[in-house]
Amino acid sequence: MANVDLSTYRIRIGLFRGGCRTKENRVPTSTLQLSDYSTGLSLAILTLVFALLAVHGIEKNPGPRSSDQNDVNEASSVDPEASAITELDDAFYETIDKFSLQQFKIFAQSKNGLVLSYREVCDITDHSTELVDDQKYAVLSLWKEKNGKNGTAGRIREVVNNFIGLEASKDAIQDFEPGARFEDVFLDLPRRFLNIADFKRFALSKNGLCLSLNDVTSIEDDLKYSLDQMLSMLWLWKENAGNSALTTVVMEIIENYKVNQHRHSGVKDERIEDAFLEIIETIHNLSEFREFARSSNGLSLNSVDVTMIEQDSKSIFDKKLSMLRLWKQNSDILVTAATIRDLVEKYGNVTPQTTYQGEQSVPQQSLQTEEKSSNQGHMFETSAEKKFVDKVNDSTRKIIEYDVRSVFKELNELEEEVHPKLAVANFKNQTSSKALGQSNAIGIDKIGISLDQLHDDLKGTTSNHIMLLGDAGSGKTISAKKYAKTVLDKGSNVLKDILMTFYISVSDLQHETKSTPFDLLFTQQIRLPNELKKAGGQWIERNADKILLVIDGLDRASELFGGLYPKIPDSNINLKTNTILANILSGSLYPGMKILSTSRWSTFWKLDPKQKPWKVVVLEGFDDNDIPKILSNLVVSNAKEEALQNEITQSPKIISLCKNPMFLIYMAKVLKQTGTKIPETESETIVTVLKFFSGSDHFNADLQKLMKLAFSGIKENTYSFSASHAENLGFDVSELRGLITIKAEPEPYQSRIVKTDLSFEFLHQTMQELLAAFELFNFKKEHFIEFISVELNKPHWQATRKYLYGIVLNPITRKLAGKFVKGKNMGLLQCIQSLESQLESFHSSGTISNMEHVSLLHECGPGVISKFKYFIKQFEISRDTAFVKPLRPGEDYVLAYVSNMCLPLEFISLNTIELNSNILQLMYESSKSVNVIKVKQFIVGKSVDLDDYNKIEHLFQVLDIEFAVHLKCDEILVLKLLNSSDPKMKEALNKLVIGREYSEDVFRNLAEQPKYELLKFHSSNLTKQKLRKLKESFIGRVEKVRDLWFEKEEMLETEGYRDVAQLISNAKTVNLFFEHCNLTDKKIDLFAQGAADYGVKLDQLVIKDEININSEAYHTLGIALVNSKTKFFQILDCYLTKKKIYFLNNSLESCKYKLAQLYVKDKTLESKEYFKVAELASTTKLELFNFVDSNLNFDKLDSFAKGALENQLQLGAFGIVEEKSMEPELFIKFAQVASITYSESLHIRHCNLTNGKLDLFLEGASEYELKINTLYLEDNTMEPGAFHKFAQVASIVEAKLLQFVVCNLTIEKLNAFAQGVTDFGLKIDELILSDKTMKGEAFHKFAEVVSITNAEQVSFINCSLTSEKLKVFRQGAADRGLKINTLYVADKTMEHDEFHKFAHLASTVEARKVHLDVCNLTSVKLNAFAEGATDFSLKIDELTLSDKTMKCEAFHKFAEVSSITNAGLVLFFNCSLTSEKLKVFRQRAADRGLKINFLYLADKIMEPKAFHEFAQVASTVEAGKVQFDVCNLTSEKLNAFAQGATDFGLKIGEITLSDKTMKCEAFHKFAEVASITNAGQVSFFDCSLTSEKLKIFKQGAADRELKINFLYLADKIMEPKAFHEFAQVASTVEAGKVQFDVCNLTSEKLNAFAQGATDFGLKFDRLTLSDKTMKGEAFRKFTEVASITNAGQVSFINCSLTSEKLKVFRQGAADRGLRINFLYLADKIMEPKAFHEFAQVASTVEAGKVQFDVCNLTSEKLNAFAQGATDVSLKIDDLIVSDETMKCEAFNEFAEVASITKAGEVSFLQCSLTSEKLKVFRQRAADRGLKTNTLYLADKIMEPMAFHEFAQVASTVEAEKVQFDYCNLTSEKLNAFAQGATDFSLKIRRLILKEEPKPSQNTAKNLFQMFSNVEGRLFRDGWEIDESNNELIIRSKDSCQSATVRSSRIQRIKKSINDIFRRRNRE
Repeated sequence: MANVDLSTYRIRIGLFRGGCRTKENRVPTSTLQLSDYSTGLSLAILTLVFALLAVHGIEKNPGPRSSDQNDVNEASSVDPEASAITELDDAFYETIDKFSLQQFKIFAQSKNGLVLSYREVCDITDHSTELVDDQKYAVLSLWKEKNGKNGTAGRIREVVNNFIGLEASKDAIQDFEPGARFEDVFLDLPRRFLNIADFKRFALSKNGLCLSLNDVTSIEDDLKYSLDQMLSMLWLWKENAGNSALTTVVMEIIENYKVNQHRHSGVKDERIEDAFLEIIETIHNLSEFREFARSSNGLSLNSVDVTMIEQDSKSIFDKKLSMLRLWKQNSDILVTAATIRDLVEKYGNVTPQTTYQGEQSVPQQSLQTEEKSSNQGHMFETSAEKKFVDKVNDSTRKIIEYDVRSVFKELNELEEEVHPKLAVANFKNQTSSKALGQSNAIGIDKIGISLDQLHDDLKGTTSNHIMLLGDAGSGKTISAKKYAKTVLDKGSNVLKDILMTFYISVSDLQHETKSTPFDLLFTQQIRLPNELKKAGGQWIERNADKILLVIDGLDRASELFGGLYPKIPDSNINLKTNTILANILSGSLYPGMKILSTSRWSTFWKLDPKQKPWKVVVLEGFDDNDIPKILSNLVVSNAKEEALQNEITQSPKIISLCKNPMFLIYMAKVLKQTGTKIPETESETIVTVLKFFSGSDHFNADLQKLMKLAFSGIKENTYSFSASHAENLGFDVSELRGLITIKAEPEPYQSRIVKTDLSFEFLHQTMQELLAAFELFNFKKEHFIEFISVELNKPHWQATRKYLYGIVLNPITRKLAGKFVKGKNMGLLQCIQSLESQLESFHSSGTISNMEHVSLLHECGPGVISKFKYFIKQFEISRDTAFVKPLRPGEDYVLAYVSNMCLPLEFISLNTIELNSNILQLMYESSKSVNVIKVKQFIVGKSVDLDDYNKIEHLFQVLDIEFAVHLKCDEILVLKLLNSSDPKMKEALNKLVIGREYSEDVFRNLAEQPKYELLKFHSSNLTKQKLRKLKESFIGRVEKVRDLWFEKEEMLETEGYRDVAQLISNAKTVNLFFEHCNLTDKKIDLFAQGAADYGVKLDQLVIKDEININSEAYHTLGIALVNSKTKFFQILDCYLTKKKIYFLNNSLESCKYKLAQLYVKDKTLESKEYFKVAELASTTKLELFNFVDSNLNFDKLDSFAKGALENQLQLGAFGIVEEKSMEPELFIKFAQVASITYSESLHIRHCNLTNGKLDLFLEGASEYELKINTLYLEDNTMEPGAFHKFAQVASIVEAKLLQFVVCNLTIEKLNAFAQGVTDFGLKIDELILSDKTMKGEAFHKFAEVVSITNAEQVSFINCSLTSEKLKVFRQGAADRGLKINTLYVADKTMEHDEFHKFAHLASTVEARKVHLDVCNLTSVKLNAFAEGATDFSLKIDELTLSDKTMKCEAFHKFAEVSSITNAGLVLFFNCSLTSEKLKVFRQRAADRGLKINFLYLADKIMEPKAFHEFAQVASTVEAGKVQFDVCNLTSEKLNAFAQGATDFGLKIGEITLSDKTMKCEAFHKFAEVASITNAGQVSFFDCSLTSEKLKIFKQGAADRELKINFLYLADKIMEPKAFHEFAQVASTVEAGKVQFDVCNLTSEKLNAFAQGATDFGLKFDRLTLSDKTMKGEAFRKFTEVASITNAGQVSFINCSLTSEKLKVFRQGAADRGLRINFLYLADKIMEPKAFHEFAQVASTVEAGKVQFDVCNLTSEKLNAFAQGATDVSLKIDDLIVSDETMKCEAFNEFAEVASITKAGEVSFLQCSLTSEKLKVFRQRAADRGLKTNTLYLADKIMEPMAFHEFAQVASTVEAEKVQFDYCNLTSEKLNAFAQGATDFSLKIRRLILKEEPKPSQNTAKNLFQMFSNVEGRLFRDGWEIDESNNELIIRSKDSCQSATVRSSRIQRIKKSINDIFRRRNRE
């Protein structure tokens, strides 16, 4: 029976179950499930079935039977067949309950069970969507059908009991007779294997089932359970075997496999599966296999892929197999067993790697314990401290007594206190998870809290800053004061330990002068006596965590608050007020202090992330239901007032306005006393209030002066005024009682208030803003128009703008305001035109996207809206920003009202809108005239009831709701909505939030919705009873509830969490969310049990804001993840600790459970998460690390920075990619991370760079002294101005390489960059352009950029170069006299004509190096380049080829190019060289007589015979140096090279090896190569050297008596014992120089080398160290090495030297009596104090020569060295500086150093000397009377005028010898020096000129003219006159010739020189 129809069995046998399945409460019938049929058909079938059942007398869903019912049934005549069916049904259910699904499958197939076939069982169970019990029932039904009459209840019970008994007695492996059933044999076979991994070996092995890897993988993917997988593999074997498949055969295979499972043959046709199995066994250790998988010489898998495999795979076997499988998938070629074996062989016997250690989570000490330990001791150490705290608290009490109701003393007291609603705003960034992204938008429902809960959830957080946000009059100040009073009165449990509460108003803080933080807050605010200052300051520093600081009104700071502020290094220095406030808010100042700040919204958005609060609490205004109650208390005292109240509460406009506490109280006051009509807008309300107050008998102030004061205050952001302000305006403060409040009160000992003590502010800020609006009428028309067009649109004028528009354009408000503008420059009617013009500009686009513009229209009234409605087509108030800005109180109504007035519209888009009856009516009306209305979240509020159903139904027809419908409305309405049959209604409710408490009826009816993408319960007071109704209603559902969400459901009882699991199972939920549900250990445990019992399978589990889960509960949470089979786990904002993570990790590890994904977002762990990223980066020794679209924030970068510091992370390259949302201020931290990680390269790609971002990066780079070698920029959106700033960035970080990639470079952008280069003096070594979009004309400007930056290398990569582009660039180069050392091109699209032009360009810029990379080079292209080289006399030093596409014949032409250009160095990079290619190259080289000094080879796939040919090439071109880099060198390859070297007599000066793949045995052959070639220097770069490799090299060196002058080593992973062997190598070859470069040197390694040096008597002249990873203690051992080896020169290159390291070195040197002749230093990051120590080192070792090379020398550093030299009386013979970064002022100190050390020779090497620098040096030299024998200069870029100054320097120091070396001398430069020599009477005994490159033709002509008597013996490289020995010496690179000359002849020669020097403009 192939395909079983389950529905058939249910109908025929009676599978209609309902309710519980116990016998007593079981029914043989239940609801029919026919998912594939239409609803109508299903109902018809049900009707028919139940009709038939009724005929047979079977009830539907009977409950437990009573005795009466039993009597009736016994009396009835029952059909025996029906009775048998019922009994069989009972037996079936008993059987079903006895077995799990897997056990049942065994029972079904077993000969001792149902004896069904494998295929029969699988057809029913595999891939079935039915419930497990239904599947079992169908199998039993099949058994019944096959057994006919024997299929009885008794028989099935007998079979079950027999099976259970036999299974229990099975101990040994069974033997089967021939002919046994395959089912029985196959069921038994899995017992013979340890686990599924062991079975898979058997399945894959050729000695086993011989299945393919694809077959096994497919089975694994298709089937969940291991038994199913094993059986499926066995049946597949049977299918593959065909007729030969017998049970006896499979048993023989098993026996043979047990004997031969590890036997492997070497046959050529070996299966790849067997090769995989052997490799898995061979590389046994998982950590070694992981290295093999990651290695570029192994499987070359991505580290992320390897990590994911390890997380997903269950066993070590699976992990290894998955990695091999992925390698196979990734391979570009058809892989075979031979392929993988070759790869393993090449990978070789890798030295055992350090295994990755498992992370150990150390349980974190509880916060309570930490607090207790930190607060031990008395709170007050002195009585003065106690007095200080008491005084502060008393001051706060006095301030907070003020209440806004005190202004209205006539008002009745409120019978009960009503406070504006408070809600925690959800400003969290959305995550990358789609589901979570939707939920986050849903989560913008703000969590309501009470005032005393502000700080209640700060446990475990690092920030204690809470901010109250609200609009004008929302109650910020009163709330802040009330909170302070609560804490003072010990009414807050959370802050019960607070000892001091201090309230300050920001407007009271002075901003005129700088203050210390303590003085600003305390001394100035509470007039603190001097005797309490010291005690107070000490107490605060010690007890910051015992203080609550309330900072009221950040938006009222005199200087606008927000943006970046510097971190305070010392709390005792005087600073600006805003800087102090920023440091308090960020926690930098007084860390641990609890802070409550208040502000308007505009200031909040400007805050730097460091100042942003941990939590934002929004003042939402009064609840709609509270407003009538408040009005009743404040207004109602008679019938008239009651009528007024009713009118107010029935007006939607006024109810919306009265949400604001201030407006409600103002309105109550005015209406009660005047009976004025009810205002409808804010401006009308506040003008009415002003009119009321100004009309008071007590009001006699000059309103005009108040308006001027108000305006100036807002303009300067001042809201608190001193008495002097009033006096300057000509009135007394005491006369202003109506509109201001006096803030100062007399001290108890004062008899009266002194005027200087007075300060005052307006009654409320809104009053000041209104008066400021009136002041604008005093402006002249031109000024008025200009002001409203620009200034008035800025954020801090927002309220003033609103009032102005209302006053001018709203007729009602205009009439009220008439008396206040009478007689002013601007009349009301004059202003109308200007403001209407502004409104027109706001709405000209046809789209309103700014809510402020909507509010302006509302203030203007219906007349203005009607006038402008024709401009408006769309409302798009959808604020999709990183922070969701919710609509403020009342804005829902304003938006609905204005949009309704603007009908008809094309489009309305809103984030969230909450409907009340009034807003619903407006939306309903609007929907009739709007094409599309989009709402992200649609909230049906509490006041909406059944009467509104039709409107809701209509809206759902037209609304496009993106996220959810949120129901808070009347229950009857909810039920009607849920039961609606309207398809649009169903679609709208597809994503549903239940947002209030409803009865069980609602929960029962939720199943009426056919499907849910989201079903969320939010504060619905869910109980287990309701949940059970819900889960029952979901039984048998076909459609699933994709996302199930519980938020703020704290009322759900613990027992209900088991029901949650069953609900998930019934609803087929795949994503589950718990948010703020107060989860506990027990709740999670019950959920975990339920998940196991009900077979829950989740894709995603999210736990959010569950801060009360204790540490131990995380162990249970791990079990819940396992039981629910969760693949993706998100834990968000749950206050994780190390202990919690430890328990969670331990739980998952014990279950060997791996998550597919883990997302952690938490304020306390998010930083640790990124800390771990840094740790991982450090462990894996990353060379490049990029953050890619990570939504980086400050915490993430800060955490990464800390992790990098602790783990000493050093990155070769670090970058950000697609971080477009990165806030500008984060670029400071980004710079810090780059600095901490010592990143040499910085990548910024697609980050929308702006001036602001780059500005802040600059700030960070300067603060953290960031130095970057390479800057990589890829950004096509950058504006030209940003390129100017980018040049400054490059200059500050001292970048040496810049790369522009696809930046859409234009002339404008390049011009801006060029200007920046000029402005900031940027000089770089290399400039790379990779931008095919660049137009030809821009290349001229690019040449200018290259020229200005002095770039020595220019690279063109994929620029689609054309002849035109190259021509324009060359022309620009010629115009600028541009010289470029290296030209690099990689461009496949270049044609042969372009190569001719490229050669012309190279000649024009006098390039010394040319690199041709991936250019699809052909003979034609190279011939064109050769012709260009010939045509334009191109000569270069270095020629590099990197093009594997080149054909053999092209190498003939390449040799010709090398010959024509006289290339001294030729490099072959990955050229796929063959013997034929090299032979062609060699033949042409011989033909051309080509000579090459340095040959470089990097080619992995070169065959051995090609190395023989390469040796012949080296010999033919007489190479002096050869380097092998990543050539996969073997003994065979090196032997071939050695044979070639012997055959062709190859001799070289230096041989370099950089190949970590080389096997040990090959090093003997390498020594032979070094010996045969007589190499004077041997260098090892990253060769993974081991003792064995070095021992073999040494043996080879000894055998060949090899002698090497210079040994160079750079190898990070060398073990200590290998250094002992390296010393023996150095001794054996008698090395004269040894250099250690990046070897991760430790004391252990150096000790091993020192021991080796001692053991083998190693001595050498020069020792160089270049390793920044070396620790301080290792430097003592380094001195021992220097001492033992008698090193005469010690060099430190980029060692990150510190005072501590140098001190250790000095002490070691002193202990050893170490003497060093020459000390060399090159260290950019050395601190100044380390230079002091370096001087002591030089003195201790009695150095005769000291050189500073690229040390970023500053005055401070040199001054420290000078001080050190003075302290230890350091004297040196030769002082050398080689640092082009030195600023002018530093040359002053350098002269000082030269003077103090009495240096006999001073040398300047490539210092970028200028006249200014030399002048500073000269002046200090003169001051110090500096005399030096020799001045040495080597500076290519020195300008001619500087040579004039250099002559003066020489004259000042009375130098006897002057030498110019490699100075690119020209006649102009020589003439300038000569002029200087004349001007300053320079007399020297010896002048040496030596030029590289060779002198220009004109200079050479002059030299020949001067030395014509020497004729042909003159060398053009340089010349020297030595007067002392009466010799004329001619020097060159290779030789020195001299001739004795009479003294008089020398004098004539000198005169000739002077004559030539004096010639001007001859060339």
